[in-house]
Amino acid sequence: TPLSVRTARRTAALAQDAERNARELAEIDTAVGFRHVVDAMIAAQKPIVGHNCAVDLLHLVDKFVSPLPSSVVTFKHLVRESFPQIYDTKRITAAAPSIHALFPATGLSAAYEQSCTGVLASTHVHIAQGFSQLLDVETATGAHDAAYDAFMTGTLFARARGVEAARQGADAAATSPPLASFANKINLMRSDGCFDLAVDIESQRVGRSTRIRVYELGGGEATDAVVAALRARFSGAQIDWLGDSACVVTLPEDSSATSDEVLAAAQTVRESALAEDYASYVRRITALPGDPGWDAGSAGGAERSRKRRRGDDDGGARSAPSGDEPSARTCTVL
Repeated sequence: TPLSVRTARRTAALAQDAERNARELAEIDTAVGFRHVVDAMIAAQKPIVGHNCAVDLLHLVDKFVSPLPSSVVTFKHLVRESFPQIYDTKRITAAAPSIHALFPATGLSAAYEQSCTGVLASTHVHIAQGFSQLLDVETATGAHDAAYDAFMTGTLFARARGVEAARQGADAAATSPPLASFANKINLMRSDGCFDLAVDIESQRVGRSTRIRVYELGGGEATDAVVAALRARFSGAQIDWLGDSACVVTLPEDSSATSDEVLAAAQTVRESALAEDYASYVRRITALPGDPGWDAGSAGGAERSRKRRRGDDDGGARSAPSGDEPSARTCTVL
């Protein structure tokens, strides 16, 4: 009958509408993508871990929480409301007294490989079935794959925390969680200070300790040997590669060591090594014609370095451009 035909057509139209709505919702869900992961992280209010994650944190807030505010304090509030505890394994491996000596290099790949040996490896990492290849340094997918970097970072944190827990002892660890003092302290390159998310001030003074550029180190294994000697001599210092034949030594503010002592230590391995104040070096290579200290032979080095490929992920281990200028990927704190 005509009524039955109209009912059938109406039913078919409703079914088509429902199918179209389902497809549209699926497309929207796909477009939302990683937003779901961020929402789950915010809802869980659990600690999150990154490695040299200052820039990552800025992007995370800007893209998924709120446009970056002009106020540093407002930014810190936004971070703490969404992610109440953040741990930066770069800061931990570079500054934690019980941890730093275990990591000759603090770049993510090098630090992870180091965590697979010695006392650090006593903390066992269990992963889901089908992913056991991640535990094999030789067969793993490699750094700069996002998932593998996340795996290395989490493993590094767990093993560093295990070492600190063993040092504290069971009773102390129960009342004071291992590495709790490093919560919300984000690493700053070329500084022995950190960006402290818990401090509500607009202008935060970071480390202004002695920084020395040691250069003319020969490159390759010759530079390796000098860096190893400096790390052995100045155990509390942060030492970052600067190209293939130079490095930057950042001495803690409470260090009594002098630049002459740093140079002497380098020259025990490489007699021709030279040293200079790092801030003066940066001013010289970034100077423009007419500026005080302009040197046509060395200025512009930072621009040239932009065109060179860095060999390390965050400056904590050796990089391999042919020059020794600061990388454009790294913010230099003077």
